[in-house]
Amino acid sequence: MSDETFNVDLIREKIESQWSQGNRLVITLKDSPLKKIDIFYPNSREIQFSGLLDLSDFPEIWTNILTKSLKDTVFNMSKTFIDLLALVSTLKWTGFLSKKPVFISNPALNNIRQHFPSLKIKNDLAIALVHNSLLIEKLHAVKPESIDVRLAFIPRVLRSEADLRQARFEYMKDPNEIIWKINVGFQFNETFKKRVDRSIASDLIDLMNLIAEDVITVTKRLIIPII
Repeated sequence: MSDETFNVDLIREKIESQWSQGNRLVITLKDSPLKKIDIFYPNSREIQFSGLLDLSDFPEIWTNILTKSLKDTVFNMSKTFIDLLALVSTLKWTGFLSKKPVFISNPALNNIRQHFPSLKIKNDLAIALVHNSLLIEKLHAVKPESIDVRLAFIPRVLRSEADLRQARFEYMKDPNEIIWKINVGFQFNETFKKRVDRSIASDLIDLMNLIAEDVITVTKRLIIPII
């Protein structure tokens, strides 16, 4: 990845390590719940920052997930995966002259629910994000085109979009890990290159960390029983 598009020196004080992985730049952060952030181009017009939040890195959460997943001698994390899937949220900018950022449940859940009737869509995460005043402040500063907070699944070679959907449904029936993805996207153009200075780049990382913290809080609330 070329520094002409995103100069990691802008956030050097926040970075623990960096390396290239194919056409992606991968960074790990200091003092962050995020396992790593992938920076890449989905197409020639976009740049995306994708942070990974692996629940197995959080012993309290993971222990409860494993306990919930074991019934007699059968181990399956599907119920927990679907319960968490119900929280996935996306950014929506509202208004005409003065754009306002809000978070809503991802509309794609409505299609998934047709295949998994047990999926009960919850807006807990969207509400937590909307009411995070510091996050909203960072959003106004950074102005991302899109933010999707979703669950990852194991990728494989796919022949078509239909194959992708089927792979996702099959994985949901018997997942072997639970990883949140925080995807922040921008239009990739000259305006982006000129606008992203040290302050904006730092705010972007802060924004992703703030989302990650809310994801952890809401996940704990759902996973860990109240005593």
